[in-house]
Amino acid sequence: MVGGGKAPETGPASPDATSQLRVVLVNPHDLIHWGFRSLLCSEPWVDRLISAHSSAEALQVARRYRPHVAVIDTQLVWESGDLCHELRGQSPSTRILLTSGERVSEVNAKSLGAVGVVPKTWHGRAIAAAARSVGFGRTVFAAGPEQQTDLLTPREKTILEMLARGATSRAIATRLNLSPHTVKDHVRSVLRKLKARNRAEAVLRARRLGVLT
Repeated sequence: MVGGGKAPETGPASPDATSQLRVVLVNPHDLIHWGFRSLLCSEPWVDRLISAHSSAEALQVARRYRPHVAVIDTQLVWESGDLCHELRGQSPSTRILLTSGERVSEVNAKSLGAVGVVPKTWHGRAIAAAARSVGFGRTVFAAGPEQQTDLLTPREKTILEMLARGATSRAIATRLNLSPHTVKDHVRSVLRKLKARNRAEAVLRARRLGVLT
């Protein structure tokens, strides 16, 4: 963690254009922390860069330092389920920027509690600039990998929507006037295309990719 010896911050985060920002980077990879440290620690707009490698550590530093902006890897968001909202519970004024290796729609990002999302493939300086913009009250929803709404055939999408509502293969077969074997073939195709191990994971990935709303 950078700058760990300073007294905890307790005041509200309300920066203006001349303020310096407290930034927390929430990412499981040391190399990413090293890169951000080299980029941000000399920037005049950065008051402090705080590192967190896990969801638990992110909540701890949010409570202690009240960061203006949190840059969070979506890998940790998917694993924890409600990290963004929990972090905002510890520090209500913190604004959250997500970095993602797959497309996250603006609607989904906002539902997670974020005010921005950018691709991991962006240059570090571009992500840093997005963090600055978010910290000063803007939203940043950048174009990431193409939305894959045409990834599934209409029939596969219909079946996946029914799976998302909890329907069994037999119920789907009856509703669509298909054989159970045909439904299972469609489900296998859906899992393969979405690179999912099971039906629940397929539904989650489809929502992240914008295939399902």
